[in-house]
Amino acid sequence: MTEVEGVFDAEYTVAVVTVAILDDHVTEEAEIFIVVLSSSAPNVVIGSGNTSFIVIVDKNAAVVCPNLTEPGNGGVVLSGVSLGDTATFTCTNGYELVGDSVLYCLSGGTWDNSPPVCQGPTVFCPNLMDPANGEVILSGVSVGDTATFTCNAEFELRGDSVLTCLSDITWDKTPPVCQGPTVLFQPTTYTVTEGVDEVVELIVLAENIKTSTITVNVSFFPGSAQATQDFIASSKLIALAPGETEDRVKVPIIDDTIEEDAETFTAVLSVLEITVDVPAAVATVTIIDNDGNDSEKQSTGTIVTLSVIIPVIILASAIIISLLIVFFYQKKRRQHPNRPPVENIYVDPSTFCRQEPTSENPADNFPPKPLLQHSSQLLATEAKYSADTKV
Repeated sequence: MTEVEGVFDAEYTVAVVTVAILDDHVTEEAEIFIVVLSSSAPNVVIGSGNTSFIVIVDKNAAVVCPNLTEPGNGGVVLSGVSLGDTATFTCTNGYELVGDSVLYCLSGGTWDNSPPVCQGPTVFCPNLMDPANGEVILSGVSVGDTATFTCNAEFELRGDSVLTCLSDITWDKTPPVCQGPTVLFQPTTYTVTEGVDEVVELIVLAENIKTSTITVNVSFFPGSAQATQDFIASSKLIALAPGETEDRVKVPIIDDTIEEDAETFTAVLSVLEITVDVPAAVATVTIIDNDGNDSEKQSTGTIVTLSVIIPVIILASAIIISLLIVFFYQKKRRQHPNRPPVENIYVDPSTFCRQEPTSENPADNFPPKPLLQHSSQLLATEAKYSADTKV
């Protein structure tokens, strides 16, 4: 301990005590010494401020700035905390940075300015509307805020009930919907055959019927199929109770004796309650006829076609043969002038097809008799001439 004496002269109220600080050129941490006031005079009273602490900072020690924390709704990146290092601040999307975005560590071990703050938000997630038959409660539309969805009675929430506003100013999920009772045909198309299917059963499915019974009307509309001729149906009412998921409507099919193409009619669902969804309200029924046989029809058509084609082929062949006979007869007559002229046995071709049918089957009437007579007459003349010349 070192003592230094200070003397107060008369009328003086301040005395200065000087303490020399040594520069030891040694790198060390900050050091402290204490100065305490005391007096040997019995009539001197030392006040409460009799002690002072002196801190000696080593000029050879490295400069260290204090660490910095992230601002609310933002962040900070430090390159270090030594002389010349930087601290870079950013804010979450939607918040605005107030202050300098970059601070520098000075030689005195302090940053060149106060840390900035993130103020806002200045942009928001889009507002959300109440879903049909439901409600949404927003805690806010800033980053991190939530939207909570609920549905009215008789309706079921389809989707996530809670959405969160993200830093990119979008909600993290698609808003849910409130699904009410649903009634529909499943399937929506049916095919039946006369004489095989006596009835067609139309299946009506139901979903989310929770507290009260729903009445569904089924109406029928003729298409190419006619009521009372091809099917028997009138409007029907279906009562679907809570928890019920299916009902069936039977429609009798009439087996007539008329040969006809496939015919259709439709059934339509309707409900009085506006809260009931009917996504598939129409069913189509196709009736296949059992009175016609497609293979039989095709076979009959083939027979009719052949009954026409065969006589035509026979007629064409007979005409060609007749013309060939005439050609060769005239050729031989030129070689033998004594042959009888062909004109004497000529038959008018226009009479070839002029004959009354002798049978109901067209094939029995071909070839026409005049054509056969003409050809036969030529052949007989040729035979007679050949016999005469031999004699």
